[in-house]
Amino acid sequence: MSTPFSLETRSWVSTPGRPELFVAEKVLRRVRGNNQSRLTNETIKIYFNLSTGAIEFRDSNNNLIVSFDKDSRTPNFTSDDYDQYFSETNASTRGQYDRLLTWTKQQALAIASDDGPESYKRISTAVLYRSTANSSNAAESSIADGSDNNTSDANPTFSSPTSGTGSGASNLLRYPLRVPNLGYDFIKIESFKYEPGGAGGLRLNSERQSRRGLQTEDTIILPMQPNFSESNAVSWGGDKVNPLQMLGAGLAQGAITALGSGLGIDQDMMNEAQKSFSGTIDDVKGVLSDPKTGPALKAYFAGQAVGANIQTRTTGTVLNPNLELLFSGPNLRTFQFNFRMTPRDHDESLMIKKIIRSFKKNMAVKKSKSKLFLETPNVFQLEYIYNADGPNGGQQHPYLNKFKTMAMTSFNVNYTPDGTYMTYGRDGSLTAYDISMAFGELEPIYADDYDDQFTDMGF
Repeated sequence: MSTPFSLETRSWVSTPGRPELFVAEKVLRRVRGNNQSRLTNETIKIYFNLSTGAIEFRDSNNNLIVSFDKDSRTPNFTSDDYDQYFSETNASTRGQYDRLLTWTKQQALAIASDDGPESYKRISTAVLYRSTANSSNAAESSIADGSDNNTSDANPTFSSPTSGTGSGASNLLRYPLRVPNLGYDFIKIESFKYEPGGAGGLRLNSERQSRRGLQTEDTIILPMQPNFSESNAVSWGGDKVNPLQMLGAGLAQGAITALGSGLGIDQDMMNEAQKSFSGTIDDVKGVLSDPKTGPALKAYFAGQAVGANIQTRTTGTVLNPNLELLFSGPNLRTFQFNFRMTPRDHDESLMIKKIIRSFKKNMAVKKSKSKLFLETPNVFQLEYIYNADGPNGGQQHPYLNKFKTMAMTSFNVNYTPDGTYMTYGRDGSLTAYDISMAFGELEPIYADDYDDQFTDMGF
């Protein structure tokens, strides 16, 4: 049984007393603590168990960083130091995870092939190694001593799919699975549990609280859209108030203010109320004494009594509506996204199925334990990620809009986007999927949202 990968015999040694356990060492770049600029070269140990197919990455003190079971593509996180070696937001550590895991699986297959056909068949058919074994033309990807290596077919910023186990990690799903490391930007969609405002939300002076929970439920990485835009709008509407309504409002305002004399209102307010009340009375007297206005008013009130436009019929006039455009409130922004997904292999078809399921589940209404109430679905946070080296690498795109927490209002899947039902014979996956989703922000955009110096493009 042959393998397309060559065993680097000088890299691996057998463990005394445990011939099935192979150990190799690699030097990686490590971020020390929370200081992103404090970098060191660290030697880590890679363990491959030929009998079980398990892989482990350990630090120089033999502390376990992450482990892999042969029957799962999902790693097990056991150390809080994982991000110090494999952070995707730091240009020096970005991509180390993909390259190291790819190299290790290739070497594991080479070790199994060297041991014999039975060992190779057992390892190559395991879930963890299956896609690597099927990639007969896959290029060897070495981990140089702390250097950056971009020969892997995986885009380093599109970090490997993970599960929500250990260290508070969330489910990480991505399409496509393998992206050439050409600096493609992407959209990150995170789901969170909805957090209601509670009793504090009923206070007039309460601060706006976040409606998303602290724990990420799912993180989905999708490619950039060919076309996307934003639209900001504020509601303004025409408002009318005729002279009679203005007179009535003035009288009512003065009367209401006068009633406040026994409610602790100071003398200055009372004086202003009296002036307003007196002015309104003078206006009424002036209107009634005008010989031209009297007939029009009589016709207006006669028309109100019988439900007909008597004023215009008899005098040819209408009351001045004093029309004015007035602010009536903010609008909530909405966003629409459309993606075409075409699986290129079995693993990618499974990933697409997981992504579709994740969107459906996170937007679905929840039932309370008692079944008496329905709970709010999960909410989402979207980001445009700028995937490049430099100060903005791996961060929110500095020249595109930001999003507030949003709810998914609709999700649609077209399983036959090409107008024909077609599947892959191996597992029944459809050959293409079109998904479309609509989001609505939970709260409006306010002027103070643009005050932060780090939001140059605002929201």
